[in-house]
Amino acid sequence: ATGTLNIFTSTNLNAAQLAAPVAAANLGFSNYNAVQGDMVVRGGTASGGSTSKAGVLIQTNSLKFDVKGNLIFKAGTVGTGGGISDALVSIASPSAEVDVGGTLVVVGGNVNNGLGSAFSNFDPLSVKTGQSLALIGGYGPNTFALLSNSAQLNITVNTASLGVPQAQTFAAPIGTVQSGLILAGGSGTGAYNYNTALGRLESYTINTLPPGAAIPPITLTGGGTTFVALPLQGGLGAGAATVQSNVPVNPAVDLGQQIRATNEETKISSDPNKEKNKSTDDGC
Repeated sequence: ATGTLNIFTSTNLNAAQLAAPVAAANLGFSNYNAVQGDMVVRGGTASGGSTSKAGVLIQTNSLKFDVKGNLIFKAGTVGTGGGISDALVSIASPSAEVDVGGTLVVVGGNVNNGLGSAFSNFDPLSVKTGQSLALIGGYGPNTFALLSNSAQLNITVNTASLGVPQAQTFAAPIGTVQSGLILAGGSGTGAYNYNTALGRLESYTINTLPPGAAIPPITLTGGGTTFVALPLQGGLGAGAATVQSNVPVNPAVDLGQQIRATNEETKISSDPNKEKNKSTDDGC
């Protein structure tokens, strides 16, 4: 299995520099400050069975992303032999910050034979984007796109347009939508808050106050939420695109295993009251 972590630190890199991957083991940074172009983190291709791993894991005590362009996290592909190609960012401190001049995109990968895992997870406390925060599910089992935190999650979008949503075009089947929080995926797509007493994720309406809570678990400022139901592709269903708050993390257990278990055991499902492919004003 092969995996790649590409960091685009400037829009002026030549072709040879763009083609050269940066090994994850060589990344000693605690901050990615003033990245002038785009930054892309993506998994590779795994197909050698359950021990075949081609994912990317950034794991640190504290982290701050300051990216002037787009910040993209994309899981890879699991072939016919099975394997793992997740794209994970794990931050021990729940206070990590992300400031993106363009759009933050978290994309699930592809699992072609039903055996394996290719999901993307990112877990900051706060996210600020010049345009959108887009979570896009992949295809096949365990291909969800997830933005989560072990505490509260604060999202601010459209800072480049002073909080005024703009038309933004993504590749098909998403197409042109209003910039903001974009959740594109299959069954289970939506926002969730972890109920500690019941030990499970529960569907949550962003910016609202659950019973007994002092603050909203998830806040959205500067735009609304657009839900896009992704169709089948090659006979495979799309993974869920979710935003999750207060999700417990056990440092003694493999992060990928925890995330897969949490999302499987809770049997999260779509909120039938949410209208797909339409924008809502819950973030204005």
